[in-house]
Amino acid sequence: MNLRFLLGEVGTGLRRTFTLTLAILVTSTIALSMLALSLLVRNQVVLTEQSLYERVEITVFLCAPISPVNLCREGSATTSQINQIEKKLESLRPLVTEIKFENQAEAFERFQSQFAGTAVAAEATVDQMPESFRVSMSNPEQYEKVVKAVSKLPGVEYVQDQQAVLDSLFVSLNYLQIGAISIAALMLLVVMVLTINTMRIAAFSRRDEIGIMRLVGASKSAIRLPFVMEAMIAAFIGAMLAAGLIAAFQYWVVDGLLVRTVGFLDFVVWRDVFISIGISAGIGLLLTMLVATVSIRRYLKV
Repeated sequence: MNLRFLLGEVGTGLRRTFTLTLAILVTSTIALSMLALSLLVRNQVVLTEQSLYERVEITVFLCAPISPVNLCREGSATTSQINQIEKKLESLRPLVTEIKFENQAEAFERFQSQFAGTAVAAEATVDQMPESFRVSMSNPEQYEKVVKAVSKLPGVEYVQDQQAVLDSLFVSLNYLQIGAISIAALMLLVVMVLTINTMRIAAFSRRDEIGIMRLVGASKSAIRLPFVMEAMIAAFIGAMLAAGLIAAFQYWVVDGLLVRTVGFLDFVVWRDVFISIGISAGIGLLLTMLVATVSIRRYLKV
């Protein structure tokens, strides 16, 4: 097929169906942006999980004079009780990798650091701070073994495990990912519907040209190809715009804001961005090509 003729047909088709082509472009941009973003969210969940799990601690708070009576009926933890708790934690090695005892002065210093500048920090006193054991583990996912082993021991007020908080965080992040994927899937469905309508209208508006091409013996592929290319061009531009949006998000939000302000977490890097953009663009272009090819076959009957 003559390239000049093919490009002319594509240009004509784009002008005649400009509104629908623009709609395909916009929805493709949104759909592929959401798809790439959902892939990045998934990568970020994995990175966050790995980063935070390495820092997971279990804190065994000991009974103090201010502890509730229903939790500490015998009053403050005695020296023998503290030694018994420590011995129990030692017996859990190698699951337990580090045991650190924190006295009231150290607990007060930590409290003041965490709540610096607040009214709570100004009113707190050393004697209000409970002593505790801070426990690190080789496998944070098995935190329940440690909790069950020490939570009922005499002298223990309660056991705080950060894993429970992290589990809630990761559930929220997973819901965010599911939401992004759902929106992307919905928008891809809209792209498919718009592509089908565009092919139908384009075939109807150019029925005279198609009839002439049939009379001069043009092949089926030569007649169909311009229509498919029109949809592919719109989808390609949408994919490029989506790539620009995701790159801008990585540059200004992730690298420019999150990396600088949240130093204790690892974040997705440009390699993850390029992979996500490539996957989403590939899916969008392939889907558009298939839908355009099938629908133009139906409406042209050639």
